[in-house]
Amino acid sequence: MNDFDRMIAEFMSEFGFTTTYKHITGSVPNNATGHVVNTVEEISIEAIRAELIRPNEGRGSKPGSSVSDAELMLYVRPLEKTDMFAQITSFDPTKDKVVINGTQWKIVTVKEHNPSANNCYLYELYIKR
Repeated sequence: MNDFDRMIAEFMSEFGFTTTYKHITGSVPNNATGHVVNTVEEISIEAIRAELIRPNEGRGSKPGSSVSDAELMLYVRPLEKTDMFAQITSFDPTKDKVVINGTQWKIVTVKEHNPSANNCYLYELYIKR
């Protein structure tokens, strides 16, 4: 583990929490109802929560981006950094969800912090209800 990984691990242990990431792994048609049922894999992730909406500033947004409907920002540590047998994390904002304290959140956008191009250190997720 290099120094940057160690720093993020300490930061997560001090300020972070464990929450659930719902990864949609596939879809199965239900012939009785005519609907498609998604198969969901629930994965525990380490995250740090940051508020985007402040009471005196009105609507939240990320300056210089199109992220204006997000309510929270999460820093998420890649699964392969916490569990050596985990597959590489890949968030799909079109389908996947995050559950925090029983509330399900939609992922608006995902940014990967990957300075070496092959070793992601941190994900930045913008989420809304």
